[in-house]
Amino acid sequence: MEYLKKCVQENVPTPAYIKDVLKNVGAPVRFDEIGLNEAMLYDALTNAKEVRRRYTILRLAEDVGLGNKRIYDSIMKLQDI
Repeated sequence: MEYLKKCVQENVPTPAYIKDVLKNVGAPVRFDEIGLNEAMLYDALTNAKEVRRRYTILRLAEDVGLGNKRIYDSIMKLQDI
C-alpha cells in the first residue's frame, strides 16, 4: 500500500493543477457546469464502476476500502479548490 501511495504522489498531478489546466482551455471544472446536481453525482460515483469491465480509479478506491460516501465527500471538497 505504501508503494502505491508513493507512486501516486510522484506521478499524479495535484487536483489544483488539473483544475487550472482545465480552466485554461475553457473546460468545465465543476459538476454543475455539466448539468449534474449532487444527487446525480453520488449516483454516478456509486454506479460508474459497474458500467464497464475495466479497472478504474473507482474500482481501486473500492478495493482499498474507500466507501462511496468518502469518495463523494472528497470530490465535493475539490469543487472548492
